Amino acid sequence: MMNRKIVSLLFIGLLIVPSAHGFEGKGSRQMDIERRTLDIERAKPEPSGEMMEQASKSMKPEMVASKIRKHAMTAYGFTGTASKEGSYFRIGVLLADLEALVRAGQMKTGSAVLDDLASALSGLGLSPSLIDRTKSINASVSKGERPSFETLSAISKDLHEEAAKMKMSDFISFGEWAEVSLLILSADKEADVSAGIEHIGKYNYAGYFLSMLKDAGLPKGVMDALGILKGFEGRKMGAKDSNKALKAFETIVQIIAG
Repeated sequence: MMNRKIVSLLFIGLLIVPSAHGFEGKGSRQMDIERRTLDIERAKPEPSGEMMEQASKSMKPEMVASKIRKHAMTAYGFTGTASKEGSYFRIGVLLADLEALVRAGQMKTGSAVLDDLASALSGLGLSPSLIDRTKSINASVSKGERPSFETLSAISKDLHEEAAKMKMSDFISFGEWAEVSLLILSADKEADVSAGIEHIGKYNYAGYFLSMLKDAGLPKGVMDALGILKGFEGRKMGAKDSNKALKAFETIVQIIAG
């Protein structure tokens, strides 16, 4: 009788152990997913204000603002026709331009950017209160008044929250990062102060956007440019790398924002 009980217990044990290992495997996989999600969260791009603030420590804001150019009012690049993704990207570009212009004290051009921003928000059917606030800020800016950085930060934060409801916040961040980087690298090429290399070293979000926007239908030229920028992660950059990075950002902004 005793031997039969031992054999029975061993048999039950064999049935239970694989099951336990199965649960452990599922828990381990879940932990891996959560860890990867946390890593992505930590890598989320900084807003344009933060990146501009860092650049201002080694480069005059006027130099950065001088590299702003007029972009097309309609965002193309994803399907050959106007796209929602491209429009949100362009909002990010406008936020970056506005940040640069306010820092440089160029209120007249800043007012034109705010006009474009209000039009872009209206075209996407975003919250009327956001559009009204943008117009209110512009009313002050058109009189030569400089908005506080807290005001710019608040409107940017609210825009991201509104866009997040449509899963479009990353496109605003993409536009901010691409435009800030383009302006800094362009100004750095002229000033030769290595601010561009420092910027890419600190704020290289190519891997983040390749991961988060992999199913967004990004044009091949944009994907290729992001691949080039990702190649600079974790290594020291030289002058040739800076020029390659500049061309990559020019390609991204030109294809999506025009």
